[in-house]
Amino acid sequence: FQTFVDDVIVHNRMMTGGFVIAGRSVTLADITAPVLCFVGERDEFARPRAVRAIDRAAPRAPLFERSADAGHFGLVVGAGALETTWSTVTRWVLWRAGKGPQPAEIVDVRGGGRARQRAARAGGDDLIGEVREAIWDQLGLGLRDVTESARWVRWQVPRLLSLVPVLLRGRVNIGRLLAERAAARPNDTLFLWRGRAYSYAEADARVNKLARALLARGVSPKGHVGILMDNHPDYLTSLLALSRIGAVAVLLNPGVRGPVLEHALAAGKVEQILTSPERAAAAVEAAGADAVARVYLVSAHSEASAALGLESLHERVQADGDDGPPQGLALNPGRAEELAWLMFTSGTTGRPKAAKMTNSRVLGAATLAAVGAGMTARDTVYVSLPLYHATGLVLGATAGFIAGSRVVLAPRFSVSRFWDDVRRHGVTVVLYVGELCRFLINTPEAANEKRHTIRLLVGNGMREDVWREVLRRFGGIRVLEFYAATEGNILLANLTGEKVGSVGRVPFDVLRTELLRYDFERGEVARDDDGNVMLCDDDEPGMLIGQIHPLNPFSRFDGYTDARATGKKIIHNVFTVGDAWFLSGDILRRDADGDFWFVDRVGDTFRWRGENVSTEEVEAVLRAAPGVEQVAVYGIEIAGEEGRAGMAALTLQPGTAALDGAALYEVAESSLAPRARPLFVRVVDALETTVTFKVIKRGLQEQGASLEAAGAGRLFRLDEPARRYAPVESER
Repeated sequence: FQTFVDDVIVHNRMMTGGFVIAGRSVTLADITAPVLCFVGERDEFARPRAVRAIDRAAPRAPLFERSADAGHFGLVVGAGALETTWSTVTRWVLWRAGKGPQPAEIVDVRGGGRARQRAARAGGDDLIGEVREAIWDQLGLGLRDVTESARWVRWQVPRLLSLVPVLLRGRVNIGRLLAERAAARPNDTLFLWRGRAYSYAEADARVNKLARALLARGVSPKGHVGILMDNHPDYLTSLLALSRIGAVAVLLNPGVRGPVLEHALAAGKVEQILTSPERAAAAVEAAGADAVARVYLVSAHSEASAALGLESLHERVQADGDDGPPQGLALNPGRAEELAWLMFTSGTTGRPKAAKMTNSRVLGAATLAAVGAGMTARDTVYVSLPLYHATGLVLGATAGFIAGSRVVLAPRFSVSRFWDDVRRHGVTVVLYVGELCRFLINTPEAANEKRHTIRLLVGNGMREDVWREVLRRFGGIRVLEFYAATEGNILLANLTGEKVGSVGRVPFDVLRTELLRYDFERGEVARDDDGNVMLCDDDEPGMLIGQIHPLNPFSRFDGYTDARATGKKIIHNVFTVGDAWFLSGDILRRDADGDFWFVDRVGDTFRWRGENVSTEEVEAVLRAAPGVEQVAVYGIEIAGEEGRAGMAALTLQPGTAALDGAALYEVAESSLAPRARPLFVRVVDALETTVTFKVIKRGLQEQGASLEAAGAGRLFRLDEPARRYAPVESER
């Protein structure tokens, strides 16, 4: 069947040169007789757009069309086919023979009837069809020119297509999905934790029990409940229980406390907090005077947490003998457009913002990830990234859940434990972010490191040097690098992996993105004298934007809880009056082939002596210097100078006693323009990062080129005449 589909549908040989039968070429372009085509608007086999391609494939034939609200077989067999298809054929033949009137439901395509029909039916239902057709056209028929490594993608498309209508409207949420899976596949494994496998039925029963306990503690539909815990099965159980109730989960960073956590609780309008023994003290501190009434442990108490006087729901759940769902409640009530979670942005350039994640967004993003990664029930997905972060939770755990894959949940990423986990569980898909894979390649090479089950690494932020070393060291692995943001509506994906370092291109026609010229001095999108935006040329860095369409589930932008912050991320009147586009805040470039390359974040790029400097570019160059391990580049203010001068903070490789200023200069001089070379360099013991390995530069930037902050012998200044970075010995 797949060979048939490849030959007839994907390659569509009747359109591209025809078949050769007994030495004779046969093609649709030969046809001059009238053609009547039938379009099933719900046909998943012969997609409407594919059928309508007859317009181009048979240009010499008079063409007529009959559309019907039917699937493929509904057009061919059964009572519906007798009433719709064959009745229409009979009346059409009689009309063409001059023996009857033209059937009203038939459209004369050559006479412009299809355009009139399209205009007449424009609206929400038609949008569903257009979205689905565009996805199929791009990932199905459109992939015929892509390399073999991406062929499997189109076989995942039916899952994506089937989800489109419910993502636009309908009752859809992860709690409902779990209930359906538990009924259909009760004994299949949902996830593994420290060698213990949990089935769908076990997970569903525990979710029901926790939901009952939460209802008894006053949690209500649409109420906001914070989750403050590290990776653990209780995290997933809590998420699913809140979905079953219809409450909103506010996903809190377990690594913060004090004012930062208090800000998150306020931004998320958190009413109650679910936590673990390890994070209970931070939760109590941030919750304030009524902490005992607002904070609950989901796990059993530890000695330390017991002293806080909090109630543990674990005992109540364990004592509950009823595996069934709570009574007297509309279960899994969340609709596509309703809020499911609040997830916080990384906060690398300011206070984290609470991004709105609707049910549509959660399941839509997870489905796109599952489709792009080709996840199936045969896969085992390894999630060591924190669950409060979108890559770990949405693109890892939820995508695996949707695909029916087994999900291996790890407490955190550990280099020493990684390969043991992979081999023990037969892991096939691994989620990464930022510099995670650099930790893997920094370990000593082992004789058996190519003996593993991993087929795919999925994530974002892998540097080109790391990517090439991963392919060399661990062979047989494919890297799927993507570009996305927690709150954004832009998706780029390097599905083939052919261009190492590229974030790929837009995988679906329904996601429209553009690159606009950016004015770095003004800090805004550049416009010409008439006020019009300007598109970037090939390889010209610019601001990436994504079109916002509220009725398209894949291009919505739901924003933040802070309306002002939401407004700052939207630009209007870009190409037409009244249009709206999401401002990514990132600078990318697009090559002549249409593939995108990440350049820098707007907040990181700085201007020095009239030129823009990309911190990403400078970091990539300096990492090649002898003895250098990690690098963070940023701009600092210099008294009497306009703009910002470049400064680099770097760590040294183990065994490297001191920075070689001459060698560092040689690397910078050979690969960087003069104004891109850092004016100052400081050596640090470690770079502060988020839990997703993004470097936090704000503190370094505030310290600037301070010898006191850097320490004696650890601050260096560019010395062009001496062709080296020379130690700074005193404050100036």
